[in-house]
Amino acid sequence: MPAVSRRLTRTAAWHKVRDRGGRGQPAPEERGEAIATSIEALDGRIGRVERWLDLAALVGGVVLLLVVPAASVTVYASTFLLAGGLALLGSGLIRDLAWLALSGRPVVTRPEGPPEVRTCLESALGALAVAAGLAWRLWAPGSPRAIGLGILVLALALVATFGHLARNVIITFRVEPAHRNMPFWS
Repeated sequence: MPAVSRRLTRTAAWHKVRDRGGRGQPAPEERGEAIATSIEALDGRIGRVERWLDLAALVGGVVLLLVVPAASVTVYASTFLLAGGLALLGSGLIRDLAWLALSGRPVVTRPEGPPEVRTCLESALGALAVAAGLAWRLWAPGSPRAIGLGILVLALALVATFGHLARNVIITFRVEPAHRNMPFWS
């Protein structure tokens, strides 16, 4: 078998090329079909694993809450906000690493028109929560509070589960040359 990346060996387009005795990249129309099919299958697969992990974290929080209700952790409110932001960013990072491991590096595309920067709402909220938690902790930390361990795990699991709703919302920052404005939603 020729030396190609693992992602090509998993696509139907590669098998068509291999069966013809060819080497290298499949034709663009074959690549488009294979990518569309594999993206849908991969998205479903990662989504199922993600939902099971979220369910396990939620069940773990409920079990800790019911079995060990006296277990508590002393945290600052700012640290709780920081941990929530890290839970959002961490769940997105794990999902992105799984995408890269299973499908390889994505093809870079650039839309027509003025340059723009895109980010998902999950990453934006996570980064804002981390920044706000750090700033709050540095300037006015307040007093620490005791929180049940089950409540802490349950709350962080709920925040990570919220990432499913926010991951497909994309924020676009685009500079319009004629207007010099920056629309946030396109």
